[in-house]
Amino acid sequence: MRHRLALALSALTLAVLCACGSGPEKKAAAPVKAPPKILQFYASQGAIRPGESVTICYGVESADSVRIEPHVEDITPSLNRCIEATPAKTTLYTLTAAGAEAQDEASFTVTVDPNARPAVEASSPSPLIQFFMASATTTSKGRPITLCYGVKGAASVSLSPNIRPLEPGERECFSATFDQTTTLTLTAKSARGVTDSEKLTIMVQ
Repeated sequence: MRHRLALALSALTLAVLCACGSGPEKKAAAPVKAPPKILQFYASQGAIRPGESVTICYGVESADSVRIEPHVEDITPSLNRCIEATPAKTTLYTLTAAGAEAQDEASFTVTVDPNARPAVEASSPSPLIQFFMASATTTSKGRPITLCYGVKGAASVSLSPNIRPLEPGERECFSATFDQTTTLTLTAKSARGVTDSEKLTIMVQ
């Protein structure tokens, strides 16, 4: 009888100690949102003639809002998007990405010069391909970069190596990753059979 009573008292004491030591349950901390980050912000050309247009591309992450100053058009957060601008004079463009009580900024200048080469000549000597560029030509393995191209008068567009199917367009962009240094060949064909190609090498460090 005494042995059973001792066991019962021990069990009761252990239960009390466990209850006292546990304390109030702690609530899980709310996840902290990452600050906004600009992934890329660049123009298809650095210098244009008066009246010519330039393609401006941007990409952001963890941003609640984005804006370009001076204002070109209303934009929204995107990993890769391009818009068109026609500056009347040499202009400094600034992209601001805001969110999580912080912001990130990036800028570049587009020079408007009457002596600048025509837009098609400056970006490509070809009659069909207007431009073929990347947000970075040097990257690390597996890190995504943005590739953009523009064609006029092309019935079809292809890329070699064939990392994805492409469609003809004046301003098209997509993301890609590379495991090794790769030379890309963009080929455009017109309905009359005219072929045009341009190469771009992505260095993987």
